[in-house]
Amino acid sequence: MSALGRLAAERAALLSRAHAERATIAHSLAPLARPLGVLDQAWGGARWLGQQLAQRPLAVGTALVVAAAMRPRRALRLLRIGVSAWQLWRWAREALR
Repeated sequence: MSALGRLAAERAALLSRAHAERATIAHSLAPLARPLGVLDQAWGGARWLGQQLAQRPLAVGTALVVAAAMRPRRALRLLRIGVSAWQLWRWAREALR
């Protein structure tokens, strides 16, 4: 067998092995498909919301002022939660890079 024939046979064997490994991984991850799909949708929604908020800072500020005028104590609590969520978002984004 020539060197080219050996390389072709080795390539075919590697491709077959890769296909089998992909099938095994897909089978073992199948139970996680639904939870990961939900997580993916939530992540997409969070990214969309972040983009909308970044594009409309005046609307966000107006909503915060209205909320503060209606119930100051609740607005402060929500502001604290919002700042914590923002910090968590920044931390997670940096950790995933």
